[in-house]
Amino acid sequence: MIKDYYQVFYGKVAEKTATINKEQAKNSADGLAYRIPSLLSARDKDGNETVISLADFSQSGGDFGRIQVMMRISEDGGKTFGDMKTVFSLPVSKTPQIDKDYKSAFAIDPILCQHPGGDVLMIVDMFPESKAIMHKPWLEPGSGFTKINGKDYLCLHTKKTKVGNGKGGGKDEVYTVREKGWIYTPDGKKTKYYLPQNHSYENAFETLGDMYYAVGDGEFIDKYPPMMPTEENSTDIYVGNVYLSEDKPALDLENPVRVTKREVGPDKEGDLKSAYYCVETSPAPLSVLPSLHLFVLRSKDCGRTWENPTDISASVKYANEIFIGTGPGVATVLHNQKDEKKNGRILVPIYTLKETYVVYSDDAGYTWKRSKTSRNIDETQLIETEDGTVFCFGRQKKLTKTPFSVSFDGGETWQKQKATHLSAVRCQKSFLLLPPDSEVSYPEGMDKSKRYIVASCPSGNYQTQSVRRGGMVTLGEINGTEIKWLKQRKIITEGVTGKDENFYAYSSLTNMKNGEIGILYEACPAGFILFRTFTLDWLWNGDKAFTFPMPLKVRLKNIFNKW
Repeated sequence: MIKDYYQVFYGKVAEKTATINKEQAKNSADGLAYRIPSLLSARDKDGNETVISLADFSQSGGDFGRIQVMMRISEDGGKTFGDMKTVFSLPVSKTPQIDKDYKSAFAIDPILCQHPGGDVLMIVDMFPESKAIMHKPWLEPGSGFTKINGKDYLCLHTKKTKVGNGKGGGKDEVYTVREKGWIYTPDGKKTKYYLPQNHSYENAFETLGDMYYAVGDGEFIDKYPPMMPTEENSTDIYVGNVYLSEDKPALDLENPVRVTKREVGPDKEGDLKSAYYCVETSPAPLSVLPSLHLFVLRSKDCGRTWENPTDISASVKYANEIFIGTGPGVATVLHNQKDEKKNGRILVPIYTLKETYVVYSDDAGYTWKRSKTSRNIDETQLIETEDGTVFCFGRQKKLTKTPFSVSFDGGETWQKQKATHLSAVRCQKSFLLLPPDSEVSYPEGMDKSKRYIVASCPSGNYQTQSVRRGGMVTLGEINGTEIKWLKQRKIITEGVTGKDENFYAYSSLTNMKNGEIGILYEACPAGFILFRTFTLDWLWNGDKAFTFPMPLKVRLKNIFNKW
């Protein structure tokens, strides 16, 4: 059976076509738009389950601007979800009101995994103030770090970036952030400026990148900086944020200029008026490289709290790249490698503007490396089979077969790309390897000795149009490096009508503790993310899987009957 859905994230953009359940949606209904789901059934050391759901949250509705990572968790197997929590939020210069506004740093496309040691990791893209890859001329290539005496240090620049007017320029002096956050001059001298290195989860780490001038020994070297620094609550002088750069002031090493943060909202007047509450700040005299930065956050209590974000770009981003994005969905942890040292390895799917890769960690996410190209296309997802083979599935450019590649060495190198007959449009897909029979009840007729995979994707209105409609979950059987697709079921969302009826886009699958399969998916464009579960028996007793291309008579039936 498939259970009724639970409204985890509900944005105002969906109000015209979707019916809101206020008890389920709770405070998520206060937002405008939600996208890019990630779902994980995490287990603590006693085997208790916590279902973690993440999504991008935009108050202006764009692919840049004020985007935060939001979370809701369930402690009852997905029957209910708690209040929404902001997990990761970045500084804002001028609060975005519409989808063209960009004066904010932002986090986007978070993905989850759990290491065998118990830690839950979130890997997420982060952009300083910009329009991200929606306007590439503002971005600059590089990791944003430099190596000094074998150590990687974050670089801060004096030059004006191209963000805003597209010009930039001026002499660039490159400062570095050294131990404990102290900022050093280009010739290696310690200044009185510093970046606090510890930030509060209660503030969703929004003070990350705040820059201070130390009046004494550095007031916030070993403690959280305040969200709203003032002369009353801080002796050190707050001078702005390094993740903002448009109209930044010149640097004066001895004469800092105090910056005052501003609270804006619907109850304010004049320049402080905003459609929603936000804290605005100003750019610091130094700024990071305007380019994508890849961050990792860690939770030791199954998502209830999170530790300080860590920028891993120095280890995984090449000098000629402006972008390496996560493959939305989840990361993968290896368990079946012949080389025991690779078991527990975390694999994160990433893609650049040209190729796809994997970044991986063999020490629970503390240090990272990058694989050779995974020979695929666009946003990818990964699974590991029982014999240790790793599959990488890509996002094709049109309604056709799904590209995939395989690795036999734990994701370090990849074989030539092939295609499987799973039909989908250009959209992210989610894949899930079914666990052994001890963890799930296999229905009669399924061979327990074989390995099965579940896929979730939009079918293009069941192969009638190249659009994100017609949600489908499909069961496949893995034989070596080949997949035979066996059964499929439609994901039909009651309560969505009008132009968004039958919409289906990004999704995320997880194996639940009770043996069911959990799915978190987009049921309206940018505004309606739902959780539900289904049984393997329901999927096994579904229709025969139609692969690409679907038989003509079936496609004609779909067109005329609208399925």
